[in-house]
Amino acid sequence: MKKLKFKKLLISLSFLFVLFLFSNIKASSISNIKIDIHIDSNGDAKVSEIWECNVTEGTESYHPYYNLGASKIKNLSVKEKGKSYTNIGNWNTSGNMSSKAYKCGINYITDGVELCWGISGYGNHKYEVQYTITNFIAELNDSQMLYWTLVPHNFSNEIKNVDLMIYADGYNMPDNIDVWGYGKYGATVYVYNGHIEYNSQSTVNKNEYVTILAKFPLGTFKTENKLNTSFNYYYSMAEEDSKHYEASSGSVNEGEILLMVLAIFAFYIFIIYGFIILITVISVKIRDNPKDKIVVKLYDKRSIQIAPYYRDIPCEKNVLKAYFIACQYGLVKNKYDILGAMVLKWIKDGLVKLEKRPVKKLFKKEQTVFILNKDIKIEDPIEKELFNLLYKASNNDGILEEKEFKFWFKVHNDRIPLWIKRIRKDYIDLFIENGLMRREEKSVLGLFKKTRYYPSKTVTEEAIKLSGLKKYLKDYSVLKEREPIEVHLFEEYMIYAQFMGIAKKVAKRLKMLYPELVAQSSYGSFDSIIYIGLYTHRGVYLSNLSRVREIARERARQYSSGGGGFSSGGGGGGSFGGGGRRRRRLPLKIS
Repeated sequence: MKKLKFKKLLISLSFLFVLFLFSNIKASSISNIKIDIHIDSNGDAKVSEIWECNVTEGTESYHPYYNLGASKIKNLSVKEKGKSYTNIGNWNTSGNMSSKAYKCGINYITDGVELCWGISGYGNHKYEVQYTITNFIAELNDSQMLYWTLVPHNFSNEIKNVDLMIYADGYNMPDNIDVWGYGKYGATVYVYNGHIEYNSQSTVNKNEYVTILAKFPLGTFKTENKLNTSFNYYYSMAEEDSKHYEASSGSVNEGEILLMVLAIFAFYIFIIYGFIILITVISVKIRDNPKDKIVVKLYDKRSIQIAPYYRDIPCEKNVLKAYFIACQYGLVKNKYDILGAMVLKWIKDGLVKLEKRPVKKLFKKEQTVFILNKDIKIEDPIEKELFNLLYKASNNDGILEEKEFKFWFKVHNDRIPLWIKRIRKDYIDLFIENGLMRREEKSVLGLFKKTRYYPSKTVTEEAIKLSGLKKYLKDYSVLKEREPIEVHLFEEYMIYAQFMGIAKKVAKRLKMLYPELVAQSSYGSFDSIIYIGLYTHRGVYLSNLSRVREIARERARQYSSGGGGFSSGGGGGGSFGGGGRRRRRLPLKIS
């Protein structure tokens, strides 16, 4: 009898577990929303969003805004995997999936708008959404203000992570700009490196949201959105609403308690089954994907450290080969510096040129853009792949602006790491084929193989030359006996100095010694060389989300004027839906 009862209990729990899994599989989910906002001199904002989600229901996705006041939202565009959606203007929420697929539009409602785009099919999606908000900045009697709910509460789905950056084009925000974040307890918001950064730090639940309040001095933006009141009026409103919302969000009913109990039972069963699955997956991963390592002997490392000066260009002037070897022997500080080196090489070869173009920005009259020449053929397939990636970043017109470069890096943040991995893989294969590297495999406990690669003496000799060249360039200005540098050699030096992380230092010292040298080269000015390094470095920085979060935690502890909390903010709804129905709550009126 006891065994029978136990079996019944086990069957019941298993059934609950299956229901638990089924409910999770059925529901749509949003893993990440990234929002970039660029404010121009007139106080208008160009917004770029990236939604990473798994869609299992509904016919459309939508992002609502409420109480727009003097603001309007226009120029909506949506992309997915390079395919642009057709903007049909007014959106019909009652259409079916096929009529909405690959289309976008705006649904005008009584208290605002909904930015909508169709679901082309269920599964994983990565939507790129862009639009413009006019009068994003409001001018008050004593200051200018940014006060927007950018992610409203009562989304149909929780959001695992929200990242937000707000820039003012041509205006670096000082660290003493006051900024507050509401809607998500524990989130960080602060001014860093001239812009506002926000990170939710954890899941934004359905009853949470993202509201940003920031205060700017009068005259910062030429906005036409005038409000006849003071900043303290809105600040007090936000603080009062934060207390109200916090007090009303703590009730738990009996149904929620029952669901929690059932979830706990299901969780224990999930742990048992999950542990077995995890062990199986790990063993398969270890067996099928053995880790490899390039082994450099201690004697060779010592030879690198005491390498004599070397004045010529190693590795037959093959930049990628030199970079690969330098990485293995510890001569590269940042593996992503190869991007700047390749751009310098392309400028020397005529594939890329820098050009100043006028731009209407606050405190900025022109910007530097890259002009990419696709007519010149690139023989090396790895080099050609990188060039094609940057050409795509320019929206395939060959004119790459800094904003386009940054946005592309954030959307495709895995492409450059994969490209760098390809350099390593292809050169390992090439070196083995040409007898420059030896491969050894050893079986560990009969479960998986451990692969090791051993460079030949020829490879080590090239590494010693690279180390000698790095030392020569760093010490060039203090050498008693130094040969004058010709233009073509200077160009090669700067390419190698760039991927070894010393380009800025070398450029400054050579500028003092030979001020006329760079003008005769393809680079035009020393500032251009430094700019290229910074340009590529910024793109890599934006793609490194873990580094941003680490900085966020540190700066949040030091920043005194901002903070987390709750505010009743502005309205509900959003995410996935269809059929013409929406759930709403009354939003906070600010104008």
